[in-house]
Amino acid sequence: MKKGTRVPSTKYRADRFRAPQIHSRSKIKWVAICAISVVAFICFIGIASAAQMSGGPGAARIKEQNVQKLIDAGRAHMHQKGGSQNQAPAAQPAPTRQAGIVSMRQGPFPASVFTVRNMWQGPVGSDWVLAYAGAKTNPDSTPGTGGIVLYTETVNAQGAFDLHPLKTFLAPNGTTTLTITATNGNLLLLRSQNGTQLTFNLVTHQFH
Repeated sequence: MKKGTRVPSTKYRADRFRAPQIHSRSKIKWVAICAISVVAFICFIGIASAAQMSGGPGAARIKEQNVQKLIDAGRAHMHQKGGSQNQAPAAQPAPTRQAGIVSMRQGPFPASVFTVRNMWQGPVGSDWVLAYAGAKTNPDSTPGTGGIVLYTETVNAQGAFDLHPLKTFLAPNGTTTLTITATNGNLLLLRSQNGTQLTFNLVTHQFH
């Protein structure tokens, strides 16, 4: 061995070899901790998503809100439908009525009160008048004194007729059942069962 030649120390070489090993182990430990943290975070996200999809509290609230919206919509539809059913029908045009004498034996009253021979209908002033000619019925159901029963008729909003009774006007004593034979303006020309001729004024409600 030459003088002055430096021989490396065995202890020094060993120390230099072990230092990198310590640094490598620390790095591996740090990487492992990071990996564990990432896995834990991913698991947490997955669990939260699964809970939400499987009906967690938030999903339950959303589902309840959707159901309530459907219920409210159904109620609104029912109210709208019910409202349309309860609406009054639109006013109908008044039907055409023809004035004249009508051959009929029944009025808007029982035959036990008044026996009808025929009737007349037509305008009197601004009213539409129905005049039933006949006789007041006796207690034994036989015709009594002749007379006229008057009604006015109006048309309601639904296009139907409403009758309004005025009064029963009896002919002079001894006059039997009356029949309308003709009209002359506001006068009804009448004939009694025993052949008597007389008139009835639809304005003054007087027999002549």
